[in-house]
Amino acid sequence: MFSPKLIVSTFNNDTKANSVRVESPASYFCSTNHYEQQLNIENIRKYSLSDAIRLASQANMKHDANGCCDCNIVAGYYITAVRYARESAPVICNRDMFDLVWRMTNLVLSHRETSRYQYLSWYEMITLELWEFAKQLKDESYECDQHIPTYGANIKRGSIDSVTSDNSYNEDANDEENYRRAIRITIYNCRALVYEQSSELNQAIIYYRKCASVRPTPFEPQQFLQKSALDSMQRLIRSFPQSPISRQRPSYSGFMSSDSLSTSTTTSSSSSVVSRSPMNCSHCGIEKITMPVCAKCKVQPYCSIRCMKSHKDTHSSVCGSTSKSRSF
Repeated sequence: MFSPKLIVSTFNNDTKANSVRVESPASYFCSTNHYEQQLNIENIRKYSLSDAIRLASQANMKHDANGCCDCNIVAGYYITAVRYARESAPVICNRDMFDLVWRMTNLVLSHRETSRYQYLSWYEMITLELWEFAKQLKDESYECDQHIPTYGANIKRGSIDSVTSDNSYNEDANDEENYRRAIRITIYNCRALVYEQSSELNQAIIYYRKCASVRPTPFEPQQFLQKSALDSMQRLIRSFPQSPISRQRPSYSGFMSSDSLSTSTTTSSSSSVVSRSPMNCSHCGIEKITMPVCAKCKVQPYCSIRCMKSHKDTHSSVCGSTSKSRSF
C-alpha cells in the first residue's frame, strides 16, 4: 500500500494558527482525477482544519479481502493538519481541533485489528502523532489533573463524579481549556485501548488512569469515556491480583517528607515488581521507574518536593495515616 509523504514546514507570519498549507499534495497522495482537481496546488494553497477534514471525508475508504484501501489518504490529511496546528505555541484548542482528534482516534481504533495482519505504514505515524500531541497539551495546560489511585479494587467512581458536581461546568469556564482537556481525554482513552488490544496491560492501566484523572469537561462523550476508563482500569487491576497495581497496596520502602526525599532498594517480591514498572507522580503524572512516596501513608508517589507540596491539600483529605502529630 502506498504511504503518503507528509511535508511539514513552518507557518508564515501571517498564517493563522489553525490553518494548514498543503504543498504539492498530488505528488504524495494517490493520484486520481478527483484528487488532482481538488488538491491542485495552483488553485488551492491554504486549508483550515475543517477544510482538511472535509477533504479527508471525500476519500473512498473501504475494506475488502485485500485489506485496507485509501485509509492512508485520510491519515495523511489528518497527520499533516495536526502537525501544522502544533506549530503554534500554545496550540489553539477549539471545536475544529477537537473534531480532528476525534476523527483521528476513531481511525486508529477502527484499524487496531487490521494493523495486526496488514502492514499499515501510516498507523504508527498517526498514533505517535497523537501520543506526542497529548503530551504537548498537558505541558501547555495551566491546570492540574485529579489524583486517581491505581491501587485497590474498590476505587470510587466519585473520584470523577464529585469533580463534575463541584465544578458544575459554569458558563464562565474557559472554552479553550475545556477543549484541551477533552482532546487529552480522547487520546488517553484511545492509547489505553490500543495497549489493551496488544496485551500491554500495565500500560493500558496507566493510560486508563490518565484518562480518568483529567478534570471533567462539559462534553458528555468525554464524561462517558472517563467513567468507562475508570471501569476498565478496575477490571484490569482485578484480573492481575499480583500485578504492581493490584488490589493490595504495594509496600514501598521509599518515603517522602517535606524536608527530604529518600528512596531505598525494595526487598519484598511485590516491591521488586514495582521497581521494574513505571510509577506516576500523584501530582504531575510524570512516569519514573522509582519514586519517593508520602512519609505518612507510604503509598502516594511524588517526583519532587514541589509536586508533593502542590498536592498537599488534595492528598491530606485521603491520606491513610492515622497519625495527627506528624506533618505532611
